[in-house]
Amino acid sequence: MLNLLLKLDQRIEQRLGLHFPPMKIDRLGVGFATDVLASGRALFVDALATDILAAFPNYPHGALFRVLPRGTPRPPIHEIFTINKALFEAFQLDYAAPRLEADWPVHVHVRYVQAWQIIADELAAKHDADAQAAYDIGRALAPRP
Repeated sequence: MLNLLLKLDQRIEQRLGLHFPPMKIDRLGVGFATDVLASGRALFVDALATDILAAFPNYPHGALFRVLPRGTPRPPIHEIFTINKALFEAFQLDYAAPRLEADWPVHVHVRYVQAWQIIADELAAKHDADAQAAYDIGRALAPRP
C-alpha cells in the first residue's frame, strides 16, 4: 500500500511540477505554499493552516481560505462577499441544517458559518448594507440543536 501511495505522490508531483515535502499531520508549511503560489496555481487552505494564513494575504472562500501571493492586496470586502455569495448559491444546500449530534456535517457547517461571520464583521466595520445579509446567510447555515 505504501508503495502505491508513493507512486501516486510521484505522479501528482510530475503532473503539477511541484515537489511535496514529507507529509506532516499538522501542516504543509510556508515553503510549500510559496512554491505553489510561485507556480501560478491557486492555493486554498483550511483554518488549521495557521502558519500559511499568518504569512500570506488571504480571504474566506467557502469553507476554506484563498491564499494570495505576498504583496497581493486582498480583494475589497464587498467583492469577497460577492464571490462567496455566488459560491454558496452553487452549493446544494437544500436540506435542513444538521443537528448538533451529527459530527462531520456540523463541522462543515461551522466552517461555513465562520466564513460568513468573518465577511459580515468586515462589512459591518465598513458600515456596508450587506453586513446584515452576510450575518443572515451564516445564521441560516448554522447547525441546529
